[in-house]
Parts: sequence; structure tokens; C-alpha cells
Amino acid sequence: MFIRDSSIGIDEKGNAWSWGWGAPYGQLGGPCVDIPVPTLVESKYKFKAVVSEHLTTLFLTDSGMLCSSGSNPMSLCGHKPSMVKVSPLMPIPDLVDVKFRTMSLSIHHGVAQTETGEIYLWGLNCPFPPTVLEGFSNVILKSLGNGDFLSLISN
Repeated sequence: MFIRDSSIGIDEKGNAWSWGWGAPYGQLGGPCVDIPVPTLVESKYKFKAVVSEHLTTLFLTDSGMLCSSGSNPMSLCGHKPSMVKVSPLMPIPDLVDVKFRTMSLSIHHGVAQTETGEIYLWGLNCPFPPTVLEGFSNVILKSLGNGDFLSLISN
């Protein structure tokens, strides 16, 4: 996963590896520092997916929990608006008991689907905390994608 001047990936064991520009927000999952070579992200979690946009990163753990790190404008990391940044990575507090299957992130908002089919939205023009998209249920999506002002879903 390429993040402008930084990269992050998940290996076959579920470990996150990151390198590149990590200051000043910690978008690489660890402390707010630049990392010149691929480095293991210290975490008690194992991951199955990662998505990034500019200065924010979302991680999906093997157990289906969403974690985030980096810049939190408009609650883009899913954390309370008063948090300017999330570093190192941590679970999204209002979603720790929800199990997710897929996620996407843009520079303005995040979107994720639960294992039961609910879609959660957060960020620009979305209320805080992350909320369920009304009128969409009983469809399990294979993938999600979203642009700056658009969410795209496919089954």
C-alpha cells in the first residue's frame, strides 16, 4: 500500500511493515517519525488488510477490528474530533465490539462493512461517532472504495 511518500504492507503472518514519511502524524502505525527502511510496526494485533490516504491509515485485524493511525481531521481516524492525531495505531473506540470484513478510506471519509452487512461511515459530512448507513442491509460486499466525496460499493 503506497502512501504518497510512505508505504505500508501486511506480510503472510499478519504483521504490518512500514517505511517512509511518518512525521508529524504517525500515519505509518508507529511513532511520529520518518522510517527510512521497511520496519515492523510494533503491535499486539495481527492484520489482514490496510488502507491509507495521505496522512491517515486504517488497519483491519485478523479478528475483524478496525484500528487507525495518523492525522484525524474531521475524525478521519474514527476518533473523537479533539484528537489531532492517533499515534501509535489504536482501535477505533466506538467500534471495538463490531466485527468488520472490508474497509476503504479517502482523504475525507472512511467506510467499512461489518461481517453482518452493515455499512459504517465517518469523516466529512458524517456525524461523530461513526454511524451506520441507513437503507442498506442484507448485502455482503466483496469490496469497497471511496473517493474524495464518493463511496463506491460492489457485490
